[in-house]
Amino acid sequence: MNAPLPLLVLSAALSGPAFAAAGADETAATDKTEPALQAVVVTARKKSELLQQVPVSVSSLDRTELEKRRLDQLDQLANAVPGLQQNDLAVSSRLSLRGVNSGDNNAFEQAVGVYVDGVYRGRMNQQHLGWFDLERVEVLKGPQVALYGNSSIGGAISAVTRKPSFQGGGEWRLGYEGEYQTTHMQGAADLPLGSDLALRLAGSWQDQQRGYWPNLANDRHEPDYDHQAIRLSALWLASDALSVNLRHETGRYDRGGQIFDVFKHVDGAGEPWPNSPFSGLNDGVLNIENGAPFKYRRGFSDADIDETLVELNYDSDRHTLTSTTALSRYDYRLSTDVDITPATLINVFQDERYRQFSQELRLSNSDEAALSYLAGVYYQRDDFRNDYFSDFNLPALVAPAFGLDNAVTAGLLSPFSRHILLDQRGQQSAVFGHVEYAFNDRLSAGLGLRYQHTRKRADQAVRTAGLDHIDSNGPLVDLRWLNPQLTALLLNDPAYLADPTGYVLVLPDGTRVDPVLAPNHLLGYQIVSAGVGVPHEFNGLRRSERQPMLQASLAWQHSPDLLLYARWANGAKAGGFDFQYERGDRDEVEYGDESANVIELGMKRDWSSLRLNLAAYYGRYDDLQVSVFDGGIGFVVGNAASSESKGMEGELHWQIADAWQLRGQWSYTDFRYRHFPDANCSTTERLNSGALRCDWSGRRTPFVPEWEAGISLHHQQQLGRWQLQHDLHANYKGDHATASDSEIQTRQPGYTLLDYRVELRADHAPWSLALAGRNLADRQYNVFTSVIPLAPGGAFAYVRAPGRQLELEFHYRF
Repeated sequence: MNAPLPLLVLSAALSGPAFAAAGADETAATDKTEPALQAVVVTARKKSELLQQVPVSVSSLDRTELEKRRLDQLDQLANAVPGLQQNDLAVSSRLSLRGVNSGDNNAFEQAVGVYVDGVYRGRMNQQHLGWFDLERVEVLKGPQVALYGNSSIGGAISAVTRKPSFQGGGEWRLGYEGEYQTTHMQGAADLPLGSDLALRLAGSWQDQQRGYWPNLANDRHEPDYDHQAIRLSALWLASDALSVNLRHETGRYDRGGQIFDVFKHVDGAGEPWPNSPFSGLNDGVLNIENGAPFKYRRGFSDADIDETLVELNYDSDRHTLTSTTALSRYDYRLSTDVDITPATLINVFQDERYRQFSQELRLSNSDEAALSYLAGVYYQRDDFRNDYFSDFNLPALVAPAFGLDNAVTAGLLSPFSRHILLDQRGQQSAVFGHVEYAFNDRLSAGLGLRYQHTRKRADQAVRTAGLDHIDSNGPLVDLRWLNPQLTALLLNDPAYLADPTGYVLVLPDGTRVDPVLAPNHLLGYQIVSAGVGVPHEFNGLRRSERQPMLQASLAWQHSPDLLLYARWANGAKAGGFDFQYERGDRDEVEYGDESANVIELGMKRDWSSLRLNLAAYYGRYDDLQVSVFDGGIGFVVGNAASSESKGMEGELHWQIADAWQLRGQWSYTDFRYRHFPDANCSTTERLNSGALRCDWSGRRTPFVPEWEAGISLHHQQQLGRWQLQHDLHANYKGDHATASDSEIQTRQPGYTLLDYRVELRADHAPWSLALAGRNLADRQYNVFTSVIPLAPGGAFAYVRAPGRQLELEFHYRF
């Protein structure tokens, strides 16, 4: 880039008259009538600090902004924070920050950790509980290896729930969105039970009756949603020094219907595939449905989630001791039609269960000392099991290859299911600490260390099963008709079709050809996997890792309003066992850990009414864990040699006047595979070259735009006894790959989303009324694309984001 904007702004900030005045006489440089920004308090380093004094790049959203923008899911938060992406994928989901993410394998830990009240939610299906009744959300950018750990080499998202109040009261919100017929309700109430005990009850419910797209196959609009969650919190002031926080929340997430539509069906040159079996390509209209004999016919996704937290805080004059104990679990099921047609060909069903116990104990001293420290220990135990069934209507899949009617092949073969299983038990123990020393009023240095021991034991298997999802090899079937020399003789013989396994073929020369029998399910698996898949039982897999992780920072508080800092971090993301491995080599099922080395330079500058934060970073990630669809029915998982991330980001907050406020954010991310010579080819590469392996060195990683930006304008207006608030948001995402293999034919061009909200409230009234619009320009864009299994040529399906939404909301406070 020529003359990068961030450097020009930084130069102006350091050399302009505003900086000179700040260094000489802050009072004289400030107009007393000028509107001032409010200070922002964060707990990014597990203690309360002013955002502008923390040497870390942090985006903080308070409860007012979260409620006004209804940021109650991770994908919605991603639209509000440039550099953060979270896409709703087919059977898994990835969270990305500054381009760092995890591949599409349910066994992977997330490279961007999510924490709620300090409790780790590392599995993406834990996020279905949703976010509601929050005090704030902090997005911590760059590796958070010392204080957070848990493989958070890409960053961390820390959500803080609202605690019970001793004042009593509460609020209730009711909204209705017309396009998709969505009703949502949120509420909370505080109940003091004396001077030392208070409760808070909060809940959230959302019901979307109308799906995004019509489905011609079943005359429904799909998908539809139903989410509900409830939380009970308690605060007990046991003594002047000891406080106890308890939280229990439970929720259910339901999605009904299909989320995929056919996007393209092309040859290697990108031309339409002649006589394609797919219809309605890229028209926003579904034509997908499964029927008999499949067990699950309509697509769905549902999750039951619970979490319990007990937090004890003991404050003495000099030290604070904190204990955080948590239990978290979920049960998740998914079924989806992956052939993307109204024919009953292929369906996927997934049953995933997770249980987690964690205990953290930490001790910190007062910040008033020149040397401040925080030290702790952490233990986590988790159990993860995923049963993944792919149902294949084998007769219907094989019939076209032989020019046969389905009824004929149904007498020769039967449907079956491929069952992939991962049953994993993990333990993690860690000691961690962070010290910060103030050399003087301006210069300070920090050092953080986490030593982590991760152990995993697992059983991984590939089996065959019937459509009842009970493991078996299947009934015996005859193979002779698959011999090209015998096909015509047998398939034109009614006696053979009546009893294939008992029929003895006698050739014209008198040669006797007896039945050749094999288990149906094993035969079917060899057919659909093109002979690559190998049923196996890998029991007693074990992996142990010991990882020291370091981070260091240097901060220069040049003036009360200017912070310059440098930060370095070296961390690791745990390895494990490939959930979807299908081949026969036990040694290949294990993948290694990732390592990260990242440096960040930043500036945080405050004027009376203007705040400007800038950061630039460079990172090396070695042995990047990747999972790429193999173009058949499976995935290839491994460690890319290395990758490289560099970029810049900025945030501007301007209180233009008492009634006007502007906030702008932007990010530039250049994340590429630095050395990846043996990657799995994309479909277009495979069709053009015939190769299965390609060199992706120097290629940009998928799902990550180079440029992202957002701007928000807030205006508050008084009309007599009425108060009117306007909020306008525009968010831009640049072009990016929407497929794990960076398929060029499914690349998403850049787009801008426009949101607007207006709220009316009478002075001193307990109620308000708001009208909100999302994606007002009705921008159509894809969030994920994938290869359609077993389709000829290159066939792709896509998940499209919802269109324009208009919502009316009533808010009552008591």
